[in-house]
Amino acid sequence: SNSGTYTATIGNATSIVNNYSMSFDGVTDYVEINTPTHGPTTNNDFTTSFWVKPTSNNGYYGLTSQYHNFNNSNSNYYITQENNQYKVTGNGIDVLYFGQPQINVWQYISVVFYSTGQVETYINGIQTGSSTLTLSNNVSDKPLEIGRLVSGGSGSTIQPFSGNIDNVETWNIALTQQEIQQYMNCTPTGNEAGLVGYWNFEEGS
Repeated sequence: SNSGTYTATIGNATSIVNNYSMSFDGVTDYVEINTPTHGPTTNNDFTTSFWVKPTSNNGYYGLTSQYHNFNNSNSNYYITQENNQYKVTGNGIDVLYFGQPQINVWQYISVVFYSTGQVETYINGIQTGSSTLTLSNNVSDKPLEIGRLVSGGSGSTIQPFSGNIDNVETWNIALTQQEIQQYMNCTPTGNEAGLVGYWNFEEGS
């Protein structure tokens, strides 16, 4: 964990300072959550949001992902920073580039997946993209990766992230833009309907 620098509120409108976030060195650091987090599939809606502060835009970095298979393109989602672009994809072929990383600046990334295959992206609560992506319907039990991209194919390619990530949320519903803006400014308390995973990394070092 490392220091964070932004202020948010919690459900009772109390102002809090996010003192900690996960710091990734771009070499070996990552977080793997083995408990299934109900990822997006062709059978359900899904939303994920997180704060990110990149320290480099010269490379290909995994931000969050849930299973990626290079061999047969049968993947769940993965969100990456590709040089000067954020990208979300499911099968690696249908790709949505949705904005520019701001180096050493916190940005709030949100991606809404619909069971129809429609995907919407947001940066700091503002919609930046919309497209149709192909997702798998049978890999929602795979680990959630934070700070890297792991291939399910041979070689297990790993793309570590360089920077900080904080307040990772996963929802089994499609959040509206208004709700995304609400949780950007007022962090979840943990008992919201549809919230299936929330990691605020406030435990300290």
